[in-house]
Amino acid sequence: MQKNRKKVLAILKVAPPLTGATAINQSIVDSQIKWPNGILDFKTISYANSIQDLGSLKWTKFLKFFTFFFSILFQIIREKIDLLYFQMSIYGASFYRDSTLLLVSKIFRKKVLVHLHGKGLKSYGERHAFYRFWIKWLLKDQSAIVLTESQKQDVLWIGFKEIFVIPNGIDYPKEMQKDWRVHHRDGPIRWLFLSNMLESKGIADALALALLLKKNDIPFHVDLIGKEGDYNSQRIGQFIHENELDCQMVYHGPRYGEEKWSAIVSSDVLVFPTYNEAFGIVAIEAMAMGIPVIAYKEGGLPEVIKPGINGVLVDKGDLDGLYAALVRFQQNPDEMQALGMGARQLFLSKFTSHTFITTLYATFDRVLAHKQ
Repeated sequence: MQKNRKKVLAILKVAPPLTGATAINQSIVDSQIKWPNGILDFKTISYANSIQDLGSLKWTKFLKFFTFFFSILFQIIREKIDLLYFQMSIYGASFYRDSTLLLVSKIFRKKVLVHLHGKGLKSYGERHAFYRFWIKWLLKDQSAIVLTESQKQDVLWIGFKEIFVIPNGIDYPKEMQKDWRVHHRDGPIRWLFLSNMLESKGIADALALALLLKKNDIPFHVDLIGKEGDYNSQRIGQFIHENELDCQMVYHGPRYGEEKWSAIVSSDVLVFPTYNEAFGIVAIEAMAMGIPVIAYKEGGLPEVIKPGINGVLVDKGDLDGLYAALVRFQQNPDEMQALGMGARQLFLSKFTSHTFITTLYATFDRVLAHKQ
């Protein structure tokens, strides 16, 4: 009976570096939930050691990839693989590297389910003719998973047989949650910036927002948590010192596990002014702790943040909009509490790891049911 069961080979990139995609991939590998209708085999790899290392060309990366490539090739030749589940890069040299695995699957006529975590494929394809041809040739009539409906619209041109929308889901410490009963209504509003210190993630806007609050004598405290990037600790420290924000702003560096969750639950609101986001893992991490989110209308965030339910959305680059939302929360703590409670409920209904994993496994079944 065992030999007749379907087999899925999952090819996943994991940390380092820690990104939304690698975190989700690791959660799939570590999940205690088993696929009930077949055998799920994992092949994992990490090419880069840090965010800054992404996209760099190093001989060690080439060696690691060729070793990985041939291990996949030999497994496909030796074993009966019914489906390749593949989280692939979608741009640049990394895309062409990963596309060699898709080429192998095409040669051996294997079903493929690609999991796409990025956005902007349509505009990128319009600018790069060979990329447009190559990705359509490799993936036409295969299946794909995207994170949001807006991302689905972005990949329709590729010609997938079927596109499944599965929002990311995360594990969370179930015993932790914001206790709004002990919220200090008369104190400064505590907001959190939780991302790598990159301009694309909005660190410059977060710093400018702090200055605007200080200029207008709004009591606040902000914690900056994440790895160094465009802004390192020295640059952030200099900004804090020059603008006399030593009592109001702290850069903690990266935080993981219990330290990260404690920082979230100690905050009143997450401010997420990102300029490049397909989904936004940090938004659902805040929601899991019962923390409302103020974010830019970017990528899939409008499908995660629902104004009046779990947060506030403002136009990208609208610093005044971020400021107005924080001041509103400062002056109306009951509204902030209601949005925090709504965030927790929305998270539990849509964004848990259990929901994500079980939906993923159901998608395996649907793809395998299709005729080749």
